[in-house]
Amino acid sequence: MNISKILPICFSPTGQTKHAVCEISQQLSMLLQVPHLECFDFSLPALRQKYQMISISSTTLVVFGCPTYAGRIPNKILPFIQTIFRGNHCPTITIVTFGNRNFDSSLTELSLLLLQRKFHVLGASAWVYPHVFSEKIAANRPNADDVLLKKQFINAVYDKLNSTKDCSELLPPVICDNQEVKPYYIPLDINGNPAAFLKAKPVTNTEKCTKCNICANICPMEAVSRDNPMDIQGICIKCHACIAKCPQHAKYFEDKNFLSHVSMLEKYYSAPAKSEIYV
Repeated sequence: MNISKILPICFSPTGQTKHAVCEISQQLSMLLQVPHLECFDFSLPALRQKYQMISISSTTLVVFGCPTYAGRIPNKILPFIQTIFRGNHCPTITIVTFGNRNFDSSLTELSLLLLQRKFHVLGASAWVYPHVFSEKIAANRPNADDVLLKKQFINAVYDKLNSTKDCSELLPPVICDNQEVKPYYIPLDINGNPAAFLKAKPVTNTEKCTKCNICANICPMEAVSRDNPMDIQGICIKCHACIAKCPQHAKYFEDKNFLSHVSMLEKYYSAPAKSEIYV
């Protein structure tokens, strides 16, 4: 199959999904001996607002990644993917990351969404990364088993690409949930009851904050005020970019329902989950 280049694409507020997408893109680039382009990271609103349509050539191998939020693709990002990207039947690999609980329907949803946008999905994978809510969950991931599985996945994709001259002859992978997109996961508290923290927003330690505005610059929803970074004006999707990237560690959550949910995750999802591949 004629592959001219590889294009990594991702939504990745904390950089974990971007790491997975770029790593797989780079290794496929070496195997296929074709260049890989700079990652198209559409995490920031300014970049999403810049484009009306992105059409990708049929000879470009796309590696497209998103994190898992409540078992699905982040709902605030879905409209952008649905309206901006057009695949022209280009070969595509879908990738999701998840924080050790479960990726549920996120991989199926992303794959089906791109198939509708005329991307030819030939491989899919879900990778465990540290949970952004807690340093105690999956702190050592990716681990050695993930590295071996990633190598297996890349080799399987390479073999599949080399098995035919026409991308249309390649069957899409059958993902574990049999192509059914299920409802969003309902977060639970430590007692197993629904934890209502949809409106929870990070707060700021005023003694630590230097008003460097990094949090405002990297917020994927533009929710942090540039005039006063302690003010969260817009919708917070709990991506934790502002917490992860604050050099002073000044941002944190104090919402009781949110913290109870984190405690539940730490108690019941500390055992290592498995990354999954489908080719």
